[in-house]
Amino acid sequence: MTKKVVNKNKSAFEVDIKGLRELFGSVPAWRHTVELVTNVFDEFLGYVEGADSPSSCIVELTKDGNRPAQLKVQDDGGGFKDPTDIYTLFRTTEKRNDPTVAGRFNAGEKQLIAVSKEAVIKTRNYTVTFKDGVRNTTKHKDPNYHKGTTVEAVLPMVKGDFETAVEMLSNVIPPEGISYVVNGEIIARPQSKHSVSVTMPTPVLQEIDGINAMKNLQRKTKVEIFEATTPWLYELGIPVMNLEDTQFKYSLNVHQKIPLSMSRDLVARNYIMKLIGLVNESSALDGVMLVDEEDQGANFEKESMSYIKDTNALSKIHNTVRPNSMLYSSNTSANIQAQMDGNDIVQRGTYDQETLKRLTDNNIAQSTNVAYGNFVPPQVTPQSEPNVVQSCPNCGFKLN
Repeated sequence: MTKKVVNKNKSAFEVDIKGLRELFGSVPAWRHTVELVTNVFDEFLGYVEGADSPSSCIVELTKDGNRPAQLKVQDDGGGFKDPTDIYTLFRTTEKRNDPTVAGRFNAGEKQLIAVSKEAVIKTRNYTVTFKDGVRNTTKHKDPNYHKGTTVEAVLPMVKGDFETAVEMLSNVIPPEGISYVVNGEIIARPQSKHSVSVTMPTPVLQEIDGINAMKNLQRKTKVEIFEATTPWLYELGIPVMNLEDTQFKYSLNVHQKIPLSMSRDLVARNYIMKLIGLVNESSALDGVMLVDEEDQGANFEKESMSYIKDTNALSKIHNTVRPNSMLYSSNTSANIQAQMDGNDIVQRGTYDQETLKRLTDNNIAQSTNVAYGNFVPPQVTPQSEPNVVQSCPNCGFKLN
């Protein structure tokens, strides 16, 4: 006879710190440091009514020779309401209801702790330490024992990872109104070239068939455009991914949640192409051209153009990138004649069929066949040979 065993553990799951470290250890070290900054910015932007908002975020990241790096992130906000949030993975959070803050996974500081040699978090009247896979929590009598939240961690970093982390922390774009300091240097917001409002998908917590789940909604949001040596996609000031492969010349800071992976570095290509297309469209309508002739054949050109629906913007962008051009046709002689008249030929595959249709239907561009299909080159009439009279060299008699 088998005896029934009842498991009375409160939690349905347990987390193995070693396994967590193996999973998140491959994430670039700088992302773990920036995650803590994201938490402070979210608290500043406000997702809980009545919560104390931080006025500063101070980051110190140092490394002495071959020793591990020392990280300290401090803010003067309201701190953790519930200390168990510090070590509870994926707990539900009000951040998921608010598209204007970045947080949703409730895993950032846990990932940092998992890859750290040791860490301590000080918030309100709690001090929570982590070392050798063991957590210790100390509750202090004074409810304001700690002002705000301070996170300290010892991180294994080689020199290159450390230098990259400092660089990426310095590349963060802080919200207006908060003091952001990295290793004693105040990081100011860069001057944007332009900003637009576009409608893009953003993940928000919703009820679906009786279950709360994150689902993308279409929402209008502000996007800041920055000139950059190396262009990046930002989510609320936090670097997400490098845009160099797109060959777009500007960094874009989206002021709402971006649909991205839990590693926070993967975004669907169609999202990026739509974003570039809509940013180009809105900027062109504002009289700000972000593209020029150097962008002919750029990796973003074809896909991003498919999202440009406004006729005026389409005309401005096409004629700026490809001035004096005509669309390729199968009429070889028409192509040749168009080029002889000083036109460039927009080759097949440059645009998709819908974009080509918008260009032709709105008389923005035409194919060479339309322009030269019935062209009849002028006929050259051969001139008759002149009547040359020859004479005999001896007697002078004229020969016909």
